[in-house]
Amino acid sequence: MSVKHLLKLLERKISDAYEELNEEKIPEENVFYPNNIGTCMRYNYYRHFTLPDLHIRAKGRIMMSSIIEKMFLDVLKEHGYEVQVPFRKTLDDGIVISGRVDAINSSHVIEIKTVTPPMFDKIPVRPHKYQLNTYLWLSDRPYGYLVYFKSDNPAIYRYFKYRFDKDLHNKLMDWVRELHRYIQQKQLPPPSISNYCKTCPFRKLCASSVNPAGAP
Repeated sequence: MSVKHLLKLLERKISDAYEELNEEKIPEENVFYPNNIGTCMRYNYYRHFTLPDLHIRAKGRIMMSSIIEKMFLDVLKEHGYEVQVPFRKTLDDGIVISGRVDAINSSHVIEIKTVTPPMFDKIPVRPHKYQLNTYLWLSDRPYGYLVYFKSDNPAIYRYFKYRFDKDLHNKLMDWVRELHRYIQQKQLPPPSISNYCKTCPFRKLCASSVNPAGAP
C-alpha cells in the first residue's frame, strides 16, 4: 500500500472523527445559535437550508482545536466549573436562542477559542464578543472571559474580560429578527464581503447568489 494511499486513509479518519464530534444538522427555522449571531447574514441563511461542505483542512483544524479546548475544559471542571452547559431562551415572537456555554460558575462564563497564528494577532474578534454577550444573557451572568489559544503553540494564550452589554444584546436580537424574516420569506440576504469569505464553505453558492430555498 502506497504512502499516498495511507495518507488518504488518514484524511478519512480525520473526517470521520469530525463527523462524530460535530453532529451537523440544519436548525429549525426559528432557532439561532450564539456562535453565528451577528456574523454574515447570508452565511446564516444558507446554514438554515443546507449543511456546509467543509474541506479536510478545516475539519483538521477543528479537530486539533477541540483537543486543546477539551484539555482546558478538563482543568476548569477540576476547579469547580460546569462545562458544556446547555441554555435555551425563547423571545416574545417565538424565536429561540439556543447554545452551550463552554464553562460557567456562579459568577461568570468562559468561552474558549483556538485560532490560527494570523488570526491570533487580531484578537479579540467581533463575532466572539457577540457570542460571549449572548451567552451572558442566556446564563444570566454579569461578565465573562474570552480565552484564546494559539493553534500552533497552546502555551501562548490571551484572555479578555467583558461585562454584559444590554444595548449590544438588543442590536443582536434585532439582527436575528431580520435574518428570521429572510428565512421565513425564503429570500436570500444581500452578500457581505469580509476576510472570512475565502474560507466560507458556502462561497461557491454565494458567488452565484444561489438560493437553496428555491425562491428567486
